[in-house]
Amino acid sequence: LGARTDPDDKHGGITLFLVPLDQPGITIKGMWTMGDERTNEVFIDDVFVHDDYVVGEVGKGFQYISQALDLERFTMFTFSPIKQRLDVLCEHVRTETRDGEPLKDDPIIRQRIAQLATEAEVARVMGLRVVAESMKADEVPGTPPPTVESSQYKLFATEFSRRLANASMD
Repeated sequence: LGARTDPDDKHGGITLFLVPLDQPGITIKGMWTMGDERTNEVFIDDVFVHDDYVVGEVGKGFQYISQALDLERFTMFTFSPIKQRLDVLCEHVRTETRDGEPLKDDPIIRQRIAQLATEAEVARVMGLRVVAESMKADEVPGTPPPTVESSQYKLFATEFSRRLANASMD
């Protein structure tokens, strides 16, 4: 998958296209990550791309990339696993003791759990906003993708996951 700008600037924008990897002018160099995963450096030098390989409409590549990033931001931190981790923590607090006293009776722990439960609900509603805006973008031509909502959700969900993990460790 590559991108190009229109040299005649008739369409004004980025165009996405697919390129067969065996095409002359394409060089692929494998790189191994610290996690022992392979990724690639791809060099494209004087490669001709036929119009048949254009993805979608000419000049709409940035919109397609934005939509893909919105989906990635949203799906990286879906609500269900976050809720599962909160449920595990709540169950632990409900059933465990510290120094012979139930954790559930500690007012500081109860306050912290209440705060986390509130933030989980905020994350859930923010996720629903992303879904609602995505549906609107699909149904109403010209409606932009939910870039802002996806970014807000991703940031909140990431930070909430960190706070939940810290609370669980505490």
